[in-house]
Amino acid sequence: MIDIWTTKHTVFQSEADVETRFVMPLLQALGHDIANIVPKKPVLFREGRNSRPGRKPEADFVVYADKPHCRATALLVVETKHPKEPLDQGREQAESYAQNLRTPLYILTNGRDIEVWQLQIVGESELVHSDSVEKIASSRGLLEGLASPDALISLCSGLRFKNMDVIRRDLSEYEINETARCQRELRNTVPRFLNRSAQGDMAAEAVLDGDDKGAIVLGSSGYGKTTLGKAFLLEALEKRLEGSAAQLPFEVFLPDVPAGEGAFEAYLVNRVTPHVPSYTLASLRDEAKTNGVLIIADAFDRVSNSARQSIASELRNLVRDFPKSRLLVLSRPNCMPDIELPTYRLSGFDEKDLLSLLTAGQARSDRSIARFRIPDHLRQLCQVPLLANLVAKHSRSFQRFPTNVSTLYEEWLGEILRPFPALEKGRLRAFLEELAAETSAQPVQITRCWELAKGMDISAGLEQLADADAITIRGTSVELVHEGLADFFRVQRLLRLPFKELELALDAIDTSDASQLPGLLLSGATTPEASRVIWQSLAERNIHVALSSLKFTIGDGERRPVSSSPGVVQGLLSDVLSGIDALLGPHFSKQLADDVRMCLAGKPVSVLGIEGHVRTGYLNFSFFDAGENGSRVRVGDAESPFREWGVSLEGQGYDADAGRILGAQRVSGAIKELIDCRRLRGGPIWREETVFGRLRHLGRCHGFKFETPYDLEACKAGLLAVAHRRFGPRLRTRGQFVDVGALIEDINQLLSDRATVLHPWWVEPYDVDFTDPSERASLAATFDAFFRRRQQAYVEIVEREMPGLAGCLPEYASVPVRYNLKGSLSDIQGTTDLHLYYERWPVAELDDAGADLSFPERPQTDFSRSAMDAYVSKTELLLARTGRAGTNFHIVRGGMQVPQFNGRSYRSNDREDETAVVSSVMKMLGDDCQKVFGVIPEFR
Repeated sequence: MIDIWTTKHTVFQSEADVETRFVMPLLQALGHDIANIVPKKPVLFREGRNSRPGRKPEADFVVYADKPHCRATALLVVETKHPKEPLDQGREQAESYAQNLRTPLYILTNGRDIEVWQLQIVGESELVHSDSVEKIASSRGLLEGLASPDALISLCSGLRFKNMDVIRRDLSEYEINETARCQRELRNTVPRFLNRSAQGDMAAEAVLDGDDKGAIVLGSSGYGKTTLGKAFLLEALEKRLEGSAAQLPFEVFLPDVPAGEGAFEAYLVNRVTPHVPSYTLASLRDEAKTNGVLIIADAFDRVSNSARQSIASELRNLVRDFPKSRLLVLSRPNCMPDIELPTYRLSGFDEKDLLSLLTAGQARSDRSIARFRIPDHLRQLCQVPLLANLVAKHSRSFQRFPTNVSTLYEEWLGEILRPFPALEKGRLRAFLEELAAETSAQPVQITRCWELAKGMDISAGLEQLADADAITIRGTSVELVHEGLADFFRVQRLLRLPFKELELALDAIDTSDASQLPGLLLSGATTPEASRVIWQSLAERNIHVALSSLKFTIGDGERRPVSSSPGVVQGLLSDVLSGIDALLGPHFSKQLADDVRMCLAGKPVSVLGIEGHVRTGYLNFSFFDAGENGSRVRVGDAESPFREWGVSLEGQGYDADAGRILGAQRVSGAIKELIDCRRLRGGPIWREETVFGRLRHLGRCHGFKFETPYDLEACKAGLLAVAHRRFGPRLRTRGQFVDVGALIEDINQLLSDRATVLHPWWVEPYDVDFTDPSERASLAATFDAFFRRRQQAYVEIVEREMPGLAGCLPEYASVPVRYNLKGSLSDIQGTTDLHLYYERWPVAELDDAGADLSFPERPQTDFSRSAMDAYVSKTELLLARTGRAGTNFHIVRGGMQVPQFNGRSYRSNDREDETAVVSSVMKMLGDDCQKVFGVIPEFR
């Protein structure tokens, strides 16, 4: 080892040179054990998802007093810089690491100079030593007095947030061993975020700091709930070790907990006794009463249906009987425990998370390139953390991205079975498939494994499979280590079925948003026929899942390469058409489906047909009226089509399996066009609003003598002479398209409903004298009617035109609501401006919807964390009271634009002279449909 005190220090060439030839020898010379010097220590900052872009922060060195290496035992941070860099460029970074790890000192050095700073949690840190490296021998006594282990431990003894007494605690063996296990298993993981609607994304570990009795965390299959549970455990252990939290944390895999009175407490005791043999049930109860326990309950969705109620009861009783205790339950969204706790959604990976995985181990200069190589469909796919890890591993191994998600699972399985002999691999694979089928609802008992093995000696194999991370053995329960891998095996079995049996089996599969089965089925289908059967089944049952699953079907030609041969083109065009048919059939009204087909063909059609060709990788296609008995798919050039589409298949990364994607894109585009043209039908409220707007537009822009209030009989008489006419917008205007014949039909319907006159039911906000209480009351009545009528009209359209989409439209899940509007006034150059802030509360019936307007002295909404928590909690309470608990209600609040009722809105999507209700409803539907169809993979 270099004698740091006597060596003559030459010029260092790089930052790495400073680290190896100066920092490491210095730390050892100060008396620190090399086992407690951790280089390149990742530091997790619990901030917003977008606050720290780029590579994950790492402290160059962190020195610990002893194991466990955690915040409680961290003594010193050392930040090194290049010899040519001044130290002040690294001070802020070093101080942030020291504050995060709570070390009393941090050292800065570039090999030329050295600075020692004492951390001040409040206020500026204090520079306690500064000198050149050449003179370090003369500073030896001072440095040893500041930064030797004994000096640092002595300094820590007076700090509230440090705890060097870890190894002398009664439960230290449990705490230290569990900390080490979690640190081992959480290497190379990405920080996770939770979402609670109005609160937006927050660092997952922040739920440990709340005042609630705990939380329920919901995440789909593959989202890393078990890994998150370990992260919760590690954070809780570190808090306990450093003394900032007293609760004793436990990680509990709920399917392992046996049934019976007292079984849960016995399970907790058994988690500690391997580390502390003297630990008893009395010890646990004393700990829970004195300090509380933190239960991290994983895999509630894996508990058998018959046991879920009793497990939920055990968990509720624990936090009731021991008030200082807290509970974190992890489950899938379709299996939420009946426990009154705040609910959070586990967010998927974003692009930065994927880049962190892709660039792991790369030089910094290579990292910026990876972003531009990630295909769009993989960015969507990798929102599922399990798949993101598999994609990153595939990319690092093969220097290219995978094109088929089933390939990822095959590679994962190949890695698991790699140590086994060739013959054994086949047998174990068959066993794992049987196990996956058997554990679709819950783990199996180990005795059942012998039966599934069908005579094969599985005892040694089970241990090896567990060591290879293929299966999990907890007590007497056995299951595959991950539901994603289990789903992969279940899919393999399904895809071997004959078509007729496959169709029947598809009716029983899990098509919830949380399941990976649909995507794996489409990815694993080996023939176009199988893929078509699977897609149609998915599209009929759950349109959102069907559209989301399309990203699993994109390849780069490995499955069905693009060519201009008639057979390939015929199959591609057939898939486009079948994709359209599958979406339109069960989810939309016949009238809307016909309108979509008319948009595609450019004219009304009785039966939609498709015609097209592929040349040099470019697909050109159009739609036509095939008639009742004509061929619906034709390969060749269309003669004078009304509308035509083209796509560069190879240039945009599509292969010959992309037909359903292209068909779904066309349906999405047609629905957007129909929304833009307001060609949607509803009920009486929608009809009143659209008729009023069209009459106003004809009067203002086309010379008709219509005046409010509109006498419908008189208006009808004035229209009959031009019943065959259609009035369209002028070039580059936002005018309305008015089909006079359709307008007369709507007027006749209103007359038959005994509506003879249409009155404006509003006052214009900017015509109001805000000093007059009666005019303020009129404005309040206007807003009340507006917010009620727009919800009523929205529901009328959804339930009439797109009933099959109702379950996945975000706004439909939120209505009915009542808005609490807070108004404020400002005077700018003599003009009074109205500003609105809103909250909204769920109500039971549409008749209760609407708005209440007030003008408080301080209308600005409080966006503090405590206020947001209170808002979310009150919303959840009202949802429960109105029988809407568990719905996908969108909790939101903030500022809003003041509605304009005079038909002169200047928003680009609004149409001239239409009512505010029509504009608002069309925006709601447009946003909703974008959420539904926005999951269709596209290339840019």
